[in-house]
Amino acid sequence: MIVIGGGIGGLTTALALVRRGVEVELFEQRLALRELGAGIGLSPNATNILHRLGLEAALRRVSVVPSGATLQRWDDGRMLIRHPFADHERIYGAPTYLIRRADLVSILTHALPDHVLSTGRRCVGVTEEPECASVHFADGGTASADAVVGADGIGSGVRKSLGLHQVPIFSGLVAYRGLIPAERTTGLNIGAEIVNWTGPRSYFLYYPAGNRYLNVVGDITVDEWPHPVSALEVTVGEFLAQFGPWHPQVIKVIELIEHPWKMPLYRLDDLPRWTSHRVTLLGDAAHPVMHFIAQGAALAIEDAAVVARCLAEAGSSGVPAALATYESVRRPRTTRCQLKSYQMMEVGLDPDRERPASSGQGDWLDWVYAYDADRASREM
Repeated sequence: MIVIGGGIGGLTTALALVRRGVEVELFEQRLALRELGAGIGLSPNATNILHRLGLEAALRRVSVVPSGATLQRWDDGRMLIRHPFADHERIYGAPTYLIRRADLVSILTHALPDHVLSTGRRCVGVTEEPECASVHFADGGTASADAVVGADGIGSGVRKSLGLHQVPIFSGLVAYRGLIPAERTTGLNIGAEIVNWTGPRSYFLYYPAGNRYLNVVGDITVDEWPHPVSALEVTVGEFLAQFGPWHPQVIKVIELIEHPWKMPLYRLDDLPRWTSHRVTLLGDAAHPVMHFIAQGAALAIEDAAVVARCLAEAGSSGVPAALATYESVRRPRTTRCQLKSYQMMEVGLDPDRERPASSGQGDWLDWVYAYDADRASREM
């Protein structure tokens, strides 16, 4: 099997295939798997999968298990919602982890056999024959396998090779981001919580990215992203200017960031399909979600578990049916999550919306966190 894209979804797919005894090659266009400084939250639906892949000890070493999440008003800091996470492991079988994205990528990479990952190989197209699929690289080389999984992000080249030419749409939001070394945050009364702030057409949050950093994100509404790149370094002054009238705690946090940057957030219309005969899509290449539901990486990890199971149980001749099964298992869930992420974006950007004292999302969160990817694929 071939996987295109060395992000979290691609790495997890490759590892899940290896654990099931399937030969796999993972190709990444970058020369090294470096991640922009950012944190990530992994909810139980993802961490259960990572534990089954043998990564529990490594994850616990570098992660923080949060006590809960809060939502506060942008101006006076008034608490709007509090949602506890204390019982996640007991209820769902695994905890929520807060981790630095680069640490998760490192854990996944080091779990792979050395021969699996090839860097500096940019995919420029995928073609299919009745018995195989072939990947064509910018250096003129090719590689063939029974199946190709495109885990190459929202700008996926594999998606275009499938004749799916939907263009990502700018969401109207730009995310300012940064990491703060944990030792610099003493005195700010920041604990092991995900702290969210809702403001007029803007949003702010911070949480521990593992035990060494605080992850900071500030979303602002703009008319356009006029830059030709997907991320730009900015100054602390520019970041502060976007949140100048906000609560003093927000300002203090921004002032501690050493190297802030910003990136546009994109949406992608629901695709008519993800799969051709021997090629399929995974993660953001198929179903990007807005980060207001914190499920982008988790959904890619779920995808990885399902597609690996489907492919491992199919011989070469069974690949088309296996990929069709994978898509039929995953599409209803990812479509619902996409729609929910757009809804939660609007809720998050409206501080005056009436909200219950608790999260008011019990059924939704149970549906998300209790999902068992292995069971879903077995039942299908």
